[in-house]
Amino acid sequence: MKKVGGPVPFAVIVIGAGYIVLRPMEEGARRFARSLKKGWEKKKLFGGADINHMTADLCLANGVTLNAGDEFAVLAVENDEALLMPKHGDAAIILPVKLLCEVSDYRKQK
Repeated sequence: MKKVGGPVPFAVIVIGAGYIVLRPMEEGARRFARSLKKGWEKKKLFGGADINHMTADLCLANGVTLNAGDEFAVLAVENDEALLMPKHGDAAIILPVKLLCEVSDYRKQK
């Protein structure tokens, strides 16, 4: 303490150094926690299914439109038809797997 000028400057140095070191660590921990929470919410939203993205716009006959960049999850595949749930929609959509592969980054599992 004597080398820095007494107890008050020493306390200021310790508090300042602690703030400089601990503040970025605290902010990093918050960002990490937020990213984990976002990932968990996406998995919860789609029931643990993999999230895919549309690469082209698609307008269906029933008025539903899927735009490029929209997220969706394929919930089930049967007889070359896929049941998918768009992130922004409240109803599931049935599409042929071939069409789905053409307009999205989804690839049929072998």
